[in-house]
Amino acid sequence: MGKLIVVENGCVESVQNSPINHVGLLIGQLGAQRNYVCFPVKTPSQSLETDSDQEVKSKKSASSLETLEDWWILEHTRQVIRALPGGLDVIGLYVVTPPASAKGLYPRLRQLLDKIYELQKSQSEHVDLVTPSHFHFILLQICPATFKTTCKTVDVSERGNSFVPAELKTQSHSDRWHCLHGNIQVQLLVPCSEFKRDIVKMQHAIKGGMKSLISSLKSSILVGKHGHLVYSSEVIKPETNKQKQGTAGVKTEVELFRTENTEEESDCCTMCTSATLKLQGMLSFRGYVPPKAVWEEGEKAVKVDILRSLMARCELLSQEVASEDQDKRATLTSLSQGLPRRSLITPPITIFPISDYTFDGETEQESIHRVVELISLEDATSLSTVEHLEDCYRPCSDEAEVLKEAIEAPAVKIQTKSDKTGLKFVGLVGAVAIATAASALWWLIDQNGL
Repeated sequence: MGKLIVVENGCVESVQNSPINHVGLLIGQLGAQRNYVCFPVKTPSQSLETDSDQEVKSKKSASSLETLEDWWILEHTRQVIRALPGGLDVIGLYVVTPPASAKGLYPRLRQLLDKIYELQKSQSEHVDLVTPSHFHFILLQICPATFKTTCKTVDVSERGNSFVPAELKTQSHSDRWHCLHGNIQVQLLVPCSEFKRDIVKMQHAIKGGMKSLISSLKSSILVGKHGHLVYSSEVIKPETNKQKQGTAGVKTEVELFRTENTEEESDCCTMCTSATLKLQGMLSFRGYVPPKAVWEEGEKAVKVDILRSLMARCELLSQEVASEDQDKRATLTSLSQGLPRRSLITPPITIFPISDYTFDGETEQESIHRVVELISLEDATSLSTVEHLEDCYRPCSDEAEVLKEAIEAPAVKIQTKSDKTGLKFVGLVGAVAIATAASALWWLIDQNGL
């Protein structure tokens, strides 16, 4: 028999009444010994616009594999991954179809799994989300008549590999997962070359500016509460056996010990800039790992959560700024705005939370509505509780003390040339950035007088 697939109780039951050939995502974690399926996410129906499409819709479900295009499934996958906490990922697909029809769907499903794997690799350019032993993606085939479930896996590391049978085991395991939580200080200074001409390019500038943070995270070390050292091969032991009913695992507070950046100055480059983007603040993180996981797995889950959360916020902020009025943007010289706040919403299909990000002025109901659409829930009445993660753990009782700390902190300097003034930009992480960040994560955009 092949690999062991542990499926959470209720996963199959939650989708077994779906239309024929309905396809969806499997959320969980791939491991060296066991693969965990925690919950399924239904693929939403694709909008059909033409008359011929409407004719097809009357014959087939709008969420069936025949009517869904690859780009639609992949875009849904990308958004789901962005909303998942560290430690959880899209690890496969499920399809509701009779056994006689399943064989004809295998080629399309195999191609989709390849594309999902490529999507994950493109999003994890700097962090190893998939290790060499975790290439076996999962396919669950559910018979709509008998509800019998067949499990197969396929090695997506090489094209041409076929599906192989896997051992399926159903049990309740989510409540025994570990939840590692804490916060980390974030300081980024990003030169942006084309702020006025195309503000969407700010996203690319952000990714480039995050290289130093990513390098620091890769070399950082996970430690326990109050700096307690742990061994990477040591099994994680919870702080307490008490836990709240309906939550995933026991919470364990951890910290990340980050080393200084030792890159040589020769790695620096010269560029013309039109804007400076500064990010300063404290960011909360959550990482989930299964029972009997070791600290090395917990460290990866925490790092993935940090990068996912930060990139999601910066992407949403870029879209928000890009939607500003063109005339207003043309005269913009400075913008100081809080990054979207992260909220955790636990749907009824699982006890793991789904992340949503809100700007000031947005309500909890708007967050709930977005999560309902993302995971295709039919009933949102149970989504009444929203947990807000506080992004700053440092109290700001004495503003002068915060300003002093900012002034005395080591300066971060970037120098670039300009055809007009010779020295275009000297960026310094200063008191204003830290003072405004005392309540949350803040993005400060300054234009260089253009």
